[in-house]
Formats: sequence, structure tokens, C-alpha cells
Amino acid sequence: MDNAAYIGLLTKERMMLLALFVALFVFFFAVFSLLPQDTDSEIILIDDFNNGYENAFGGKTEIYQSAPSAIQGSLVDSPRRGETGDALRLHYVKETDGWCGYYSIFNESDYVDASRMNALSFWIRGEQGGEVINLGLADREWEEKDDTVKSKPISSYLKNGVTTDWQKVTIPLSDFLFLQTGEIASVSINFPNPGQGVIFIDDLQFEIIKKKSSVDPSELSEDDDT
Repeated sequence: MDNAAYIGLLTKERMMLLALFVALFVFFFAVFSLLPQDTDSEIILIDDFNNGYENAFGGKTEIYQSAPSAIQGSLVDSPRRGETGDALRLHYVKETDGWCGYYSIFNESDYVDASRMNALSFWIRGEQGGEVINLGLADREWEEKDDTVKSKPISSYLKNGVTTDWQKVTIPLSDFLFLQTGEIASVSINFPNPGQGVIFIDDLQFEIIKKKSSVDPSELSEDDDT
């Protein structure tokens, strides 16, 4: 075999190897793209109140009330967290009789899987300070009962309770006893005690808190001077 033929043979072998390499690359890329991808983020946004009266899932949000208790809800650009967007304003009058609050239905045809998350969080400030609320979550079973599993009072998660400054509230999902976090239907904001006032809510979401479970929930609260 002369040199030209030998070089031609080497070139042909190299081209075949290159073609094989490309084919294998395309094959493994295609297989990998079909595998389930871990695209779950650290949060699942419920509502930042910047898109009108629909939550992040396109679901319905609404107040609920029964006389003589009453409530009004609105979206306001002051006070708000950050330089843009809105916050939820709730003006409530809770009497001994009746009830009032706010609810957000995630998706009327499906449920939200928050099983990877371990907390429900939001930001709150009061017009006067000292306002009392709790949060409720409903899974498939509780939705059928038209009710929710309630958290502890907000004072359990904020050292000084609600103040006139923005504070982040972090509620461990384990506080919602026996809740099936893989199929959550709705969230509610409830006013359990007689009284009246105004609160502001922003950035309601599920999230992953990377802290030891032994930490007191009130230690997880944050302040914001915005």
C-alpha cells in the first residue's frame, strides 16, 4: 500500500469515527431530553398580587363573609414591597358572630403538588399593628368539606406579632396537620378573633426552607423596611 492510499484509509477511518461520535452524541442527547428533568424551583408562587384578581395559577381569588362580620379586599400600590406592583389590602370587621376572610383557589380542574416544599410564606404589615390572622390550606378532602386546615395564630411565627413594618411570615407545612401536600386546592386568610383593622399581604408562596426543623418558626421571620 502506497503512502497516498494509507493516508486515505486513515482519513476514512477518522471520518467514520467522527460520524460515530456525532451519532452517539445525538442519541444520548435525545435520550437525556426524554428523561424527567429536575426543574423544580425553590418556590411555588401562589400570588404576588400583580396580575389583578387571579392568582399565579389563573385561579379565582375572593373574600368571604357572614354577617354581622364583614370584609373588603382590594389591590393597592401603597404600601407595597419593592418599587413596582401591588399588595393585597384587607379591611376586616370581625364580630363575635359571623366570619370573614379571603381565599384563593389554585386551579379548579387540578391540584397543586407542593410535596417538595416544606413551608408556606408571605409578607405582612398592619395599619395599626397587633392584627390577628391565621392561614388555612385545603387539600382534596378538605375541599370537599368546604373547609381548610388552619395554622397556628400568626403570633406563633412573628416574635412581636404584626407590626406596621413589612415582615416575612414562614409557616412550616407540618403545622397544617394531616394535610396532603401533594394535592393542595386552596389557601385562605382568616380572622379568628373579634376586632377590626387593616392588613396588607404580598408574595404568598410555597418554598423550601433550608433550616433545621428544630428552629423556632418565629426565628425564620424577616423584616423589610421597604
